[in-house]
Amino acid sequence: EYTEFLAAMTPLSKMSAEACLVAFRSFDKDRSGTISVEEIQRVFTQDGADKISTDRLKEAVGCCDTDGDGEIGFEEFRAMLNISNEGSIPLQAAVAA
Repeated sequence: EYTEFLAAMTPLSKMSAEACLVAFRSFDKDRSGTISVEEIQRVFTQDGADKISTDRLKEAVGCCDTDGDGEIGFEEFRAMLNISNEGSIPLQAAVAA
């Protein structure tokens, strides 16, 4: 999808809140306002990525899940992308490990 392509091409440190929301919604398939491990797995699978183990995804979500509910809310998603920081991506690092 074109908007996802644009979001991927934008340096994360410069991604607007609106673009971040578009990216968040591409994961939040059930529109619950949070992203579950299952939703992340579904998006990765649909995009043709190699299957990432549920345990690995739970670990990655745990790195970003500041309120301990087992899911990633929008503010946690923004923090994960480090919109206002140096641009490191904890989720990406955990998944790649």
